[in-house]
This record gives sequence, structure tokens and C-alpha cells, in this order.
Amino acid sequence: MIAVPPIDDGKVPRLSFASAVKCGRTAFWSKGRSIILVVDGREHEFVFDGGLTEAQALAVLKASGLSLVREEAPGIAVLLTAIACMLVLVVFFLLR
Repeated sequence: MIAVPPIDDGKVPRLSFASAVKCGRTAFWSKGRSIILVVDGREHEFVFDGGLTEAQALAVLKASGLSLVREEAPGIAVLLTAIACMLVLVVFFLLR
């Protein structure tokens, strides 16, 4: 079976960091690398460089009240849930 990705004819406009912060609801932070802002269901990545430092970006996000999530946090939550489920299964089968 061959998977064909959906065609997205709508071009994603390049947003500035300030306008993305105003329109965004969630930000994923990758320490030392970048900030990903979700705006209207689309991800916009802003890489830390001379124009946008990590400290500046975090200060702006904190002042705006956007929810800030570490990029690896969802993966860690899934891993911990899987470990907990496996422990429940092991206990279930050992006490049976």
C-alpha cells in the first residue's frame, strides 16, 4: 500500500515572531534550538539566532501568556503512560 500525503494548495504565509505570538495559542520550546508556535492549526518555527535569542523569545511568550510546552514533554508523557500500563499488566499476570 502506498500512502499519498494530502495536497495542501494553500501557501503558508511567513509570519513574524511578534505576529505569531499575537495569533498563537500554544508554543513548543526546544531548549537551545527553536520555538514552534501553533497559529490557526499550523506550526511556525522560529530558530534562535542573532535576531531572536532564546531569552528574548521566552520573555515575550511569558508576557503574552501563551502556554509554553517543552517539545519533548508529550513524548515523555506517552512513555510514562506505556510504562505504567506495562507494570499493571505484569502485576495482573503475576498475581493471577
